[in-house]
Amino acid sequence: MDLEVICTPLALEADQNAAAEAFETIATAPPGTSLLTHPGLPFTMGIIDDVLIIAGFDQNTSLPAVALTTTDPDARKWADELYRRYKAEADAVDESSA
Repeated sequence: MDLEVICTPLALEADQNAAAEAFETIATAPPGTSLLTHPGLPFTMGIIDDVLIIAGFDQNTSLPAVALTTTDPDARKWADELYRRYKAEADAVDESSA
């Protein structure tokens, strides 16, 4: 399974605080896994196989406020295009960030 995730800095911080061990597992995962962060991204987005996951986080609490999953091909196409734009400017998250 390939896993690509691009998230907001707020979501990244929330993930690190909520589950440090799980976060480290993702950040140090083998090839085929990409974890990136971008300050301009309005939501966190993950593409896992054919599933698109979008999540929004509360600015005050860092808790998830909304989430969406879909396998709709049009949504996946939109997400792929958006992902490519943000990925070009994103910072990779690695073991030293964990």
